[in-house]
Amino acid sequence: MKFLGWAPIRYIMIIMPESTVKFENIEAIILDKDGVFVDFNKVWLRIIAYRAQLIAERAANTSPELATIREACLTSMGVDEDLDTVDPYGPCSMPKESVRFALATGLYMAKNATDPNFGWIHSFEIVDECMQQVRDELSVTELSEEIPGSIAKIKELAEKFKIAIYTSDSLQNTIETLDKFDLAGSVCENIQAGEKKNADNYLSLCQKIGVAPENTLLISDGPYDIRAAKACGAKTIAVLSGVLEEDFNLKTIIDLTDEVLDSIADLKLSNISGPKKKLAA
Repeated sequence: MKFLGWAPIRYIMIIMPESTVKFENIEAIILDKDGVFVDFNKVWLRIIAYRAQLIAERAANTSPELATIREACLTSMGVDEDLDTVDPYGPCSMPKESVRFALATGLYMAKNATDPNFGWIHSFEIVDECMQQVRDELSVTELSEEIPGSIAKIKELAEKFKIAIYTSDSLQNTIETLDKFDLAGSVCENIQAGEKKNADNYLSLCQKIGVAPENTLLISDGPYDIRAAKACGAKTIAVLSGVLEEDFNLKTIIDLTDEVLDSIADLKLSNISGPKKKLAA
Protein backbone atom coordinates (compact mmCIF):
# COMPACT_ATOMS: atom_id res chain seq x y z
CA MET A 1 0.00 0.00 0.00
CA LYS A 2 1.42 3.37 -1.02
CA PHE A 3 0.41 5.60 1.86
CA LEU A 4 2.43 8.70 1.14
CA GLY A 5 0.24 11.22 -0.60
CA TRP A 6 -2.48 12.41 1.64
CA ALA A 7 -3.53 9.01 2.96
CA PRO A 8 -1.99 7.94 6.29
CA ILE A 9 -0.19 4.68 6.91
CA ARG A 10 -2.45 1.84 8.04
CA TYR A 11 -3.20 1.96 11.74
CA ILE A 12 -3.06 -1.53 13.20
CA MET A 13 -3.63 -2.30 16.85
CA ILE A 14 -2.06 -5.55 17.98
CA ILE A 15 -3.94 -7.08 20.88
CA MET A 16 -1.60 -7.36 23.85
CA PRO A 17 -2.37 -8.94 27.23
CA GLU A 18 -4.03 -6.72 29.83
CA SER A 19 -1.82 -4.55 32.00
CA THR A 20 -0.57 -6.70 34.87
CA VAL A 21 2.78 -5.23 35.94
CA LYS A 22 2.73 -3.37 39.26
CA PHE A 23 4.56 -0.05 39.43
CA GLU A 24 5.34 1.14 42.96
CA ASN A 25 6.73 4.36 44.42
CA ILE A 26 5.70 6.35 41.35
CA GLU A 27 5.36 10.12 41.78
CA ALA A 28 5.30 11.27 38.16
CA ILE A 29 4.13 9.91 34.81
CA ILE A 30 6.23 11.15 31.89
CA LEU A 31 4.64 10.93 28.46
CA ASP A 32 5.87 11.11 24.92
CA LYS A 33 3.40 13.11 22.80
CA ASP A 34 3.22 11.60 19.32
CA GLY A 35 2.37 7.93 19.41
CA VAL A 36 1.10 8.07 23.00
CA PHE A 37 -1.84 10.47 22.88
CA VAL A 38 -1.46 12.06 19.44
CA ASP A 39 -1.82 9.82 16.38
CA PHE A 40 1.65 9.93 14.80
CA ASN A 41 0.44 8.78 11.40
CA LYS A 42 -2.22 11.45 11.01
CA VAL A 43 0.29 14.24 11.67
CA TRP A 44 3.81 13.36 10.74
CA LEU A 45 3.35 11.00 7.81
CA ARG A 46 1.29 13.65 6.07
CA ILE A 47 3.94 16.27 6.80
CA ILE A 48 6.77 13.94 5.74
CA ALA A 49 4.98 13.10 2.50
CA TYR A 50 4.32 16.73 1.65
CA ARG A 51 7.92 17.75 2.36
CA ALA A 52 9.26 14.97 0.14
CA GLN A 53 6.88 15.91 -2.68
CA LEU A 54 7.75 19.61 -2.55
CA ILE A 55 11.49 18.93 -2.45
CA ALA A 56 11.24 16.57 -5.43
CA GLU A 57 9.15 19.02 -7.44
CA ARG A 58 11.65 21.84 -6.90
CA ALA A 59 14.78 19.81 -7.57
CA ALA A 60 13.74 17.44 -10.36
CA ASN A 61 13.89 18.09 -14.09
CA THR A 62 12.08 14.93 -15.22
CA SER A 63 9.33 12.69 -13.89
CA PRO A 64 11.70 9.76 -13.22
CA GLU A 65 14.04 12.09 -11.35
CA LEU A 66 11.12 13.43 -9.31
CA ALA A 67 10.24 9.89 -8.23
CA THR A 68 13.89 9.15 -7.37
CA ILE A 69 14.32 12.28 -5.26
CA ARG A 70 11.01 11.80 -3.49
CA GLU A 71 11.93 8.24 -2.56
CA ALA A 72 15.37 9.36 -1.39
CA CYS A 73 13.80 11.97 0.91
CA LEU A 74 11.41 9.41 2.37
CA THR A 75 14.21 6.91 2.88
CA SER A 76 16.34 9.56 4.57
CA MET A 77 13.52 9.98 7.10
CA GLY A 78 13.39 6.25 7.82
CA VAL A 79 10.11 5.69 5.96
CA ASP A 80 9.62 2.55 3.87
CA GLU A 81 6.60 2.78 1.57
CA ASP A 82 6.70 -0.85 0.50
CA LEU A 83 6.68 -2.17 4.06
CA ASP A 84 4.49 0.63 5.44
CA THR A 85 6.95 1.17 8.29
CA VAL A 86 8.72 4.00 10.03
CA ASP A 87 12.10 3.38 11.62
CA PRO A 88 11.75 4.66 15.22
CA TYR A 89 15.51 5.24 15.34
CA GLY A 90 15.37 7.52 12.30
CA PRO A 91 14.93 11.30 11.97
CA CYS A 92 11.15 11.05 12.39
CA SER A 93 11.75 10.94 16.13
CA MET A 94 14.34 13.71 16.15
CA PRO A 95 14.24 17.54 16.37
CA LYS A 96 13.86 19.65 13.23
CA GLU A 97 17.61 20.27 12.75
CA SER A 98 18.17 16.53 12.43
CA VAL A 99 15.25 16.32 10.00
CA ARG A 100 16.72 19.20 7.97
CA PHE A 101 20.10 17.49 7.67
CA ALA A 102 18.56 14.11 6.80
CA LEU A 103 16.43 15.59 4.01
CA ALA A 104 19.33 17.63 2.64
CA THR A 105 21.47 14.49 2.59
CA GLY A 106 18.81 12.48 0.77
CA LEU A 107 18.34 15.23 -1.80
CA TYR A 108 22.06 15.76 -2.33
CA MET A 109 22.79 12.05 -2.83
CA ALA A 110 19.95 11.62 -5.31
CA LYS A 111 20.53 14.79 -7.31
CA ASN A 112 24.31 14.95 -7.31
CA ALA A 113 24.51 11.42 -8.73
CA THR A 114 23.27 12.76 -12.07
CA ASP A 115 24.19 16.45 -11.73
CA PRO A 116 27.70 16.99 -10.27
CA ASN A 117 27.06 20.75 -10.21
CA PHE A 118 24.33 20.29 -7.62
CA GLY A 119 25.99 21.04 -4.31
CA TRP A 120 25.19 20.94 -0.61
CA ILE A 121 24.28 24.62 -0.59
CA HIS A 122 21.59 23.99 -3.20
CA SER A 123 20.32 21.03 -1.21
CA PHE A 124 19.96 22.98 2.03
CA GLU A 125 18.35 25.93 0.24
CA ILE A 126 15.64 23.74 -1.28
CA VAL A 127 15.05 21.82 1.95
CA ASP A 128 14.79 25.02 4.00
CA GLU A 129 12.31 26.55 1.56
CA CYS A 130 10.16 23.43 1.50
CA MET A 131 10.21 22.91 5.25
CA GLN A 132 9.07 26.50 5.71
CA GLN A 133 6.30 26.07 3.14
CA VAL A 134 5.05 22.99 4.95
CA ARG A 135 5.05 24.88 8.27
CA ASP A 136 3.08 27.69 6.63
CA GLU A 137 0.50 25.39 5.05
CA LEU A 138 0.09 22.53 7.52
CA SER A 139 -0.59 22.99 11.22
CA VAL A 140 0.65 20.26 13.54
CA THR A 141 -2.04 21.19 16.03
CA GLU A 142 -4.86 21.08 13.49
CA LEU A 143 -3.68 17.73 12.14
CA SER A 144 -3.36 16.23 15.61
CA GLU A 145 -5.93 13.59 16.48
CA GLU A 146 -6.33 11.76 19.75
CA ILE A 147 -5.37 8.14 20.06
CA PRO A 148 -8.68 6.67 21.27
CA GLY A 149 -9.04 6.73 25.05
CA SER A 150 -5.69 8.37 25.69
CA ILE A 151 -6.83 11.83 26.79
CA ALA A 152 -9.32 10.49 29.32
CA LYS A 153 -6.63 8.20 30.73
CA ILE A 154 -4.13 11.07 31.09
CA LYS A 155 -6.72 13.13 32.95
CA GLU A 156 -7.28 10.19 35.31
CA LEU A 157 -3.53 9.86 35.87
CA ALA A 158 -3.24 13.60 36.54
CA GLU A 159 -5.56 13.23 39.53
CA LYS A 160 -3.00 11.04 41.32
CA PHE A 161 0.40 11.82 39.81
CA LYS A 162 2.47 14.64 38.40
CA ILE A 163 2.37 14.61 34.60
CA ALA A 164 5.16 15.75 32.28
CA ILE A 165 5.73 15.67 28.52
CA TYR A 166 8.96 14.42 26.92
CA THR A 167 8.96 15.15 23.18
CA SER A 168 11.29 16.08 20.34
CA ASP A 169 8.57 18.27 18.81
CA SER A 170 8.79 22.03 19.35
CA LEU A 171 7.64 23.64 22.58
CA GLN A 172 5.11 25.76 20.68
CA ASN A 173 3.54 22.76 18.94
CA THR A 174 3.43 20.87 22.22
CA ILE A 175 1.73 23.64 24.18
CA GLU A 176 -0.82 24.22 21.40
CA THR A 177 -1.59 20.50 21.25
CA LEU A 178 -2.04 20.30 25.01
CA ASP A 179 -4.40 23.25 24.80
CA LYS A 180 -6.36 21.56 22.02
CA PHE A 181 -6.93 18.46 24.14
CA ASP A 182 -7.59 20.40 27.34
CA LEU A 183 -4.48 19.06 29.02
CA ALA A 184 -2.64 22.33 29.58
CA GLY A 185 -3.69 22.64 33.20
CA SER A 186 -2.20 19.26 34.05
CA VAL A 187 1.07 19.27 32.14
CA CYS A 188 1.71 22.56 30.39
CA GLU A 189 4.43 23.72 32.77
CA ASN A 190 6.25 20.36 32.74
CA ILE A 191 7.63 19.93 29.24
CA GLN A 192 10.96 18.86 27.79
CA ALA A 193 10.68 19.65 24.08
CA GLY A 194 12.64 20.23 20.89
CA GLU A 195 15.81 18.35 21.81
CA LYS A 196 17.37 14.99 21.13
CA LYS A 197 16.36 12.34 23.63
CA ASN A 198 19.11 11.34 26.03
CA ALA A 199 19.65 10.61 29.71
CA ASP A 200 20.75 14.18 30.47
CA ASN A 201 17.51 15.60 29.10
CA TYR A 202 15.41 13.06 30.96
CA LEU A 203 17.25 13.85 34.19
CA SER A 204 16.74 17.57 33.55
CA LEU A 205 13.00 17.05 33.22
CA CYS A 206 12.93 15.04 36.45
CA GLN A 207 14.76 17.85 38.22
CA LYS A 208 12.30 20.37 36.79
CA ILE A 209 9.33 18.53 38.29
CA GLY A 210 11.15 17.71 41.52
CA VAL A 211 10.98 13.93 41.26
CA ALA A 212 13.82 11.41 41.35
CA PRO A 213 14.08 9.45 38.07
CA GLU A 214 13.52 6.14 39.85
CA ASN A 215 10.13 7.46 40.96
CA THR A 216 8.98 8.18 37.41
CA LEU A 217 7.15 6.04 34.87
CA LEU A 218 7.79 6.83 31.21
CA ILE A 219 5.17 5.88 28.61
CA SER A 220 6.44 6.10 25.04
CA ASP A 221 6.61 4.51 21.60
CA GLY A 222 10.16 5.79 21.12
CA PRO A 223 13.31 3.70 21.64
CA TYR A 224 15.42 6.78 22.40
CA ASP A 225 12.98 7.83 25.14
CA ILE A 226 12.94 4.39 26.70
CA ARG A 227 16.72 4.04 26.63
CA ALA A 228 17.16 7.51 28.16
CA ALA A 229 14.65 6.81 30.93
CA LYS A 230 16.14 3.41 31.74
CA ALA A 231 19.63 4.92 31.92
CA CYS A 232 18.29 7.18 34.68
CA GLY A 233 16.64 4.34 36.59
CA ALA A 234 13.04 5.03 35.56
CA LYS A 235 10.28 2.50 34.95
CA THR A 236 9.03 2.31 31.37
CA ILE A 237 6.03 1.21 29.33
CA ALA A 238 6.27 0.83 25.56
CA VAL A 239 3.05 1.38 23.62
CA LEU A 240 2.20 0.05 20.16
CA SER A 241 0.01 3.01 19.23
CA GLY A 242 2.83 4.79 17.39
CA VAL A 243 5.87 3.67 15.39
CA LEU A 244 6.79 0.58 17.42
CA GLU A 245 5.53 -2.68 15.91
CA GLU A 246 5.56 -6.01 17.69
CA ASP A 247 6.74 -7.99 14.66
CA PHE A 248 9.19 -5.40 13.32
CA ASN A 249 11.13 -3.20 15.74
CA LEU A 250 9.82 -3.81 19.26
CA LYS A 251 12.55 -6.41 19.78
CA THR A 252 15.19 -3.66 19.78
CA ILE A 253 14.01 -2.36 23.17
CA ILE A 254 11.96 -5.22 24.63
CA ASP A 255 14.57 -5.90 27.31
CA LEU A 256 14.54 -2.22 28.35
CA THR A 257 10.83 -1.84 28.95
CA ASP A 258 8.91 -3.10 31.96
CA GLU A 259 5.67 -3.60 30.06
CA VAL A 260 4.24 -3.41 26.53
CA LEU A 261 0.68 -2.19 25.96
CA ASP A 262 -1.40 -1.53 22.87
CA SER A 263 -2.14 1.95 24.14
CA ILE A 264 -1.99 4.14 27.22
CA ALA A 265 -5.75 3.66 27.34
CA ASP A 266 -5.10 0.06 28.44
CA LEU A 267 -3.10 1.13 31.49
CA LYS A 268 -4.80 0.24 34.76
CA LEU A 269 -4.48 2.93 37.40
CA SER A 270 -4.75 0.26 40.07
CA ASN A 271 -1.38 -1.08 38.92
CA ILE A 272 0.41 2.17 39.78
CA SER A 273 0.99 3.27 43.35
CA GLY A 274 2.76 6.24 44.88
CA PRO A 275 5.43 6.27 47.58
CA LYS A 276 4.48 4.61 50.84
CA LYS A 277 3.72 7.14 53.54
CA LYS A 278 6.05 7.06 56.52
CA LEU A 279 4.45 6.40 59.85
CA ALA A 280 4.73 9.16 62.39
CA ALA A 281 7.18 8.46 65.19
